[in-house]
Amino acid sequence: MKNTRRSFQKEWDIFKYSDKSWGLTLDDRKHDFLKQFDVKPEELKGKTLLDAGCGNGILTSGLGDFGLKVVGLEQVDLTRANEYNKNKNVKFVQGSVLNPPFKAESFDFIFSSGVIHHTSDPKKAFEELLKLVKKGGKFYFWIYRRKKGVKKGQKYAMIWRIKYPLIYAITRITCRLPMSVQHLLYSMFTAIFQVFSKKRTWTERMVWFYDSLSPRYQSMHTLEELSYWFIEQGYYIKFIDERYSKHGYGLLVKK
Repeated sequence: MKNTRRSFQKEWDIFKYSDKSWGLTLDDRKHDFLKQFDVKPEELKGKTLLDAGCGNGILTSGLGDFGLKVVGLEQVDLTRANEYNKNKNVKFVQGSVLNPPFKAESFDFIFSSGVIHHTSDPKKAFEELLKLVKKGGKFYFWIYRRKKGVKKGQKYAMIWRIKYPLIYAITRITCRLPMSVQHLLYSMFTAIFQVFSKKRTWTERMVWFYDSLSPRYQSMHTLEELSYWFIEQGYYIKFIDERYSKHGYGLLVKK
């Protein structure tokens, strides 16, 4: 996981806290969070939440506004996230989702969006995080969906059949390059893209390239496979978030 940690360290070092995260404002992401957990703000006060793989920490800090006691877990150095955070309900801990440094049933809610598919063992990461949910609590995670076997005429078929296999093929090369070479390459890509579109800032686009092309692990999964993960642990999927379904699945389970 050393290469993965180094990749994400560089990604969040580049990020500017005035930027959007994945094109979304903090308010957008907080609104999505309530839908993803199927809760109202008043139901969160005094509860505990683990943001497993908290990235830049912006959402982590913002979720404390709901009255939640929030812990952000991330494998990279968290100095910048701590400097940004002004919420007394929020703290950050450095660690891995494959071996989280918490006791079983420590949290009412666990949120892990776009994280476990970047580990060497996504199923183990899922199982380790599920252990941390209290009885009656909820676990939501978002994970890349497998795009193989897409038939002509299906929604997003052209994107799946061409774009994502191409990105994956490029990633197998770029993830093995020295970080200095990757940075130069992504800077060149960003300069080209910025000529044609200003929808993202320079650093937002750089973060996107790092996130898409730099991580060593980028596994993809079918809904059937993910369902078995839950069944093996004695649970069933309660909710499937389809809003971002062309990229992945958002799954919610109540323990």
